[in-house]
Amino acid sequence: MAWLEIGVKRSVGTPNGQVGASIAQVCLLLVLQLILGIGIGVVLGAIMHTGAESVLSWTTAFADVVTLIVCLRVGQRWWRLSCEEALSISRFRITLLIPLSVTIFGIEAANSFLVTQLIRFGIVPAFFDTLYDTAVWDSFDIVLSLVVIAPIVEEITIRGLVLGALLRRYSASTAVAFSAFAFACLHFSPYQFLGPLTIGLLFGWLRVRCRSLWPGLIGHVMFNAIVILPGLFPVGSLLVQRSK
Repeated sequence: MAWLEIGVKRSVGTPNGQVGASIAQVCLLLVLQLILGIGIGVVLGAIMHTGAESVLSWTTAFADVVTLIVCLRVGQRWWRLSCEEALSISRFRITLLIPLSVTIFGIEAANSFLVTQLIRFGIVPAFFDTLYDTAVWDSFDIVLSLVVIAPIVEEITIRGLVLGALLRRYSASTAVAFSAFAFACLHFSPYQFLGPLTIGLLFGWLRVRCRSLWPGLIGHVMFNAIVILPGLFPVGSLLVQRSK
């Protein structure tokens, strides 16, 4: 079928010779990212023969960085997208951080409430509740991996590379919507789909509006930190336990 063709020659180009991404190309790139990430993680885990959380976090971080480099290279080859375009790190108004922080806290609060209600009424399978109960967020290695490295990799890949290439071919609303949907799907949790989808739409809109990854990157760090950082402190851990 023609829509499955991923060759650059079939992509829609812009007048200045730039090449836009098709939906099929983006899906293939994300599948490649997934396979690479899982493959590297499995291989490193087998080599190290350990299940320690700190080792697993560094393994995940390493896999994330390698897949980011590969995806950037693929993006450059398919869409002739330069690193400057993919990174898109330009200045933005610092005052934007105030409404951004409030919005992030509101989204996280709504998302947490929704997941809690799903668990309460038994809609979420038992293994999902167990996963949250047994998750260990008391290591700075894990925090560095999930609060710093993961947001950087995801923002550059989704809002930088993918969204940047989609904007060459589709309207801003279509490009932002699909990049947000892809971002939510990559989290592999139908019970938390709305959270990543919402912040994906927000960060995508900020990327287009501000022409910079900084607002989305900072907001992504905030979002992950709200979930993970309480586990580092006794008071935060107590509040988390009482909320269950």
